Amino acid sequence: YFQFTLNDDIYVIEKVLENDELYENPYSSLHLAKAIEYAETAPQNATQTQGSTVVIASGTTGQAANVNPSDCACPDLKADIELAGYCPQCPVTDSMRTALFELPGINDSMWTELSIWNRCFAKQIKTASVNIIPSRANYKYRYILQRDKTAPVAILYPSIGEGSSSHHLVVLAKLFYDEGYSVVMQGSHFQWEFAKSMPETYRPGMPAQDAQHLRLATSKILDSIEKKYEYKFKEKVLMGTSFGAMETLFIASQESKENTLNISKYIAVNPPIELVYAIKQLDDNNAQWNTDPDDLKHRVALTAAKVLKVAEMKNENAKIDTLPFTEEEAKLITGFIMHQKLSDLIFTLENSCKSKRCDIYETIADMNYQEYAKKYLLTGKYQNLNDINYESSLHSIAGYLRSNNNYKIYHTFNDYFVNKQQLVQLKTYAGNRVVFLNNGAHLGFLYRPEFIDSLKKDITMKNEQVVKAGETGEAKAN
Repeated sequence: YFQFTLNDDIYVIEKVLENDELYENPYSSLHLAKAIEYAETAPQNATQTQGSTVVIASGTTGQAANVNPSDCACPDLKADIELAGYCPQCPVTDSMRTALFELPGINDSMWTELSIWNRCFAKQIKTASVNIIPSRANYKYRYILQRDKTAPVAILYPSIGEGSSSHHLVVLAKLFYDEGYSVVMQGSHFQWEFAKSMPETYRPGMPAQDAQHLRLATSKILDSIEKKYEYKFKEKVLMGTSFGAMETLFIASQESKENTLNISKYIAVNPPIELVYAIKQLDDNNAQWNTDPDDLKHRVALTAAKVLKVAEMKNENAKIDTLPFTEEEAKLITGFIMHQKLSDLIFTLENSCKSKRCDIYETIADMNYQEYAKKYLLTGKYQNLNDINYESSLHSIAGYLRSNNNYKIYHTFNDYFVNKQQLVQLKTYAGNRVVFLNNGAHLGFLYRPEFIDSLKKDITMKNEQVVKAGETGEAKAN
């Protein structure tokens, strides 16, 4: 067991050494990572306070480890960015406002969509591929380059299951490009295209392992671009959203120990803090779409009509303060989308034949994200989801988060993939490197000017000699 005392309260974490499962009492979850981190060096069965320090005790032997009580404190979280007039609905519905994320000029052109003269921003983005693992499929990515061959480059990782053509990536690419960056857009590591380019035994889902594969892929992409166009990117920024944000931070931690990419700054937007908790939340919300199958078609039709209405309002640049979805309808939409992403990945991992009806279809239809983790991630020493909870959480890279200043995290108080205790712990790790928004749930604030203006400040280059795209005729895409 691990036991420590803080402000006269005793916290206990029991550890069953036979299988390394962890059992927490209700008061210890906030301090779980701290206890684990110092447990191996704590004295056997010693529980005491020493002045302003806390000594953690464990069932192992070793030298005493002192912990600053301020690391375990529970500060009141305050919003760093207030979204005026946001009018929150429910977290799932608010998260759907991510579809409102847009910037002018992405698809604007005086020419028709199919015209060869249509040179809107989206049309200038190129597609290429690179081989990562011999004998496996090439990995596709997208990019747009500044004319300046030494311009900085932004590497973008999207949310779970998204491909390199994700609309969010295009909007973020436009934002970076307008600030003078070349941009590389990769798909999610938890997506069928990435899986096909990886070793056949690869099963995405463990952040540290996924980060290693992403680092390799990103390195080969950047090398390919630099060689083909004779570029030398002078500065590199990596930005990820949602599950891509979590990978961004894991890569930052690994790069701090072994620098292979020379990235100068990392930006993570709404990263899950504990992956096991996040996928449980995901499954709870996704379960809504498959309830009452007899009425499913009717509910889908009604919800789809509302989706089309929102799309029309967006195209007409109408002001949208709230979305016309109930919580049930929001869960129906997001659940269906997330289930489809998972299905595509499983189909690829199982290397199933599309032209033939087989048992895999039943497996896909019934599997959720927790069942995916149990089937594909629980191998070797891992027996249940509790076994991977620490390794798949940001607690496992707390050392990096405390000790480095080359990253920034954006989070919200009502993101349904996290809870308040996790946010408090993140604050103790990151300090002022985490920025909290008072609303927006999971990525439902990307469209707000408050966030866009803050992000622009993060990425504005200090070198005033760099010409921003559009200010002169010299900064154009290759």
